[in-house]
Amino acid sequence: MTFSDVQLLLDILPQEICGRIENPDTLVEIVLDLGRPLELRYSSGEVEIYEDYYITEPVLDQITNKLSSF
Repeated sequence: MTFSDVQLLLDILPQEICGRIENPDTLVEIVLDLGRPLELRYSSGEVEIYEDYYITEPVLDQITNKLSSF
């Protein structure tokens, strides 16, 4: 992902998620599985799992409501 791609993604994510992304330059994947904890994966192979922040329907609704039609 380029910087602009990452910035576009960060713009639609809730602050509770954005605030946990320590190094957006090496971010590879954000796992947003319903009912599971937030998971961030980096190009270094590091995986951060946030057991204190579970993905809920309102979280997913907040994100999808900011997306435009394809």
